[in-house]
Amino acid sequence: MEIINIAFEKIIILGEQMRNIKILSLVCFVALLSGIVLAADQLTITFDPNPVNAGATMNIVVSPTANGVSRYAYVYYQNRIYETSVYLCDTSKCYQSLVKSLNIPANWINGDYALSVYDYSVNRSKIFYFYVDGPELTLASASLSPEVVNAGSALTLSVVPGIKGVSKSVPIYKETGIYKTSFDLPCAINSSTCYNPVTGLFTVPTNWVNGRYYMEIQDNSVKYLANGSGNGTSSTARLYFTVVNGAEPRDLSVVLTPNPVSRGSALKIDITPGNEGIYSSAYVYDSAGRYKTSINLNCPTYRCYDPKTVYYTIPTTWTIGSYTMKIYDYNTNSYKNFPFNVI
Repeated sequence: MEIINIAFEKIIILGEQMRNIKILSLVCFVALLSGIVLAADQLTITFDPNPVNAGATMNIVVSPTANGVSRYAYVYYQNRIYETSVYLCDTSKCYQSLVKSLNIPANWINGDYALSVYDYSVNRSKIFYFYVDGPELTLASASLSPEVVNAGSALTLSVVPGIKGVSKSVPIYKETGIYKTSFDLPCAINSSTCYNPVTGLFTVPTNWVNGRYYMEIQDNSVKYLANGSGNGTSSTARLYFTVVNGAEPRDLSVVLTPNPVSRGSALKIDITPGNEGIYSSAYVYDSAGRYKTSINLNCPTYRCYDPKTVYYTIPTTWTIGSYTMKIYDYNTNSYKNFPFNVI
């Protein structure tokens, strides 16, 4: 009788298991009919097509886990140089499977690209690779003429950009590294980068002193080199030129009168800036190095090039003693000190 009961219990248990299997199968079938997407155990991302041609469109197929992924994904060349971002969804996290199209720019060069997306199931970014079949890497070339130019005359800069273009803005420095000015190459109006061959003119100001100068061309292609210089930053090429028949070198000169000056009286400040100019404000400190005031030198811009005469009335509240006026001198890229006494 005991054997019969045991057999009967096993039959009941087997029946329960069969019923559970049927219920699970029915749930899965209903889910499929209802279009419900069950979360994956791990994040998967595929690319179609892969490889993809530069200039073509590629679909990014994302299947998140239950915890979701970040709303943005980021694309890097060889997982080291940022290229672009991809907007995946409208919420702070993406939970549903999705397909996003990415238009591959025509100037993306041959190589592996990495798509980085944050996976909240593991709380870290995951990397997925695809390959772009694009053009070869090319670098910029440039020429400057003439190499010796009169102050007041024009220089001609010709640039053939590499595949990644060059910066539209061209800074100019003295040979010692002191910044002088910059000018824009005539590229597309709304772009900071030039991709097509371009020629620009720069007229050397008549007040530039004789000496060596250089222009810097920022080549955005260099950072893609794999020989150690491709560290993710653009590289600059220097084109040197010499200015002749320019202005005579001139140093900053400041005369303060009267000195000493009485409290409540006006201090006359006669300034002759150096060739590189001075900053448009002067600053006064007491003998202990405490800041007292600033004096507007009435320059047309933040920088003064022409001789100036400015008056400043010494406050009656200032104590008797020595003071220092500081004026920033662009000839030396430093402050110059001019002492005076208050009585």
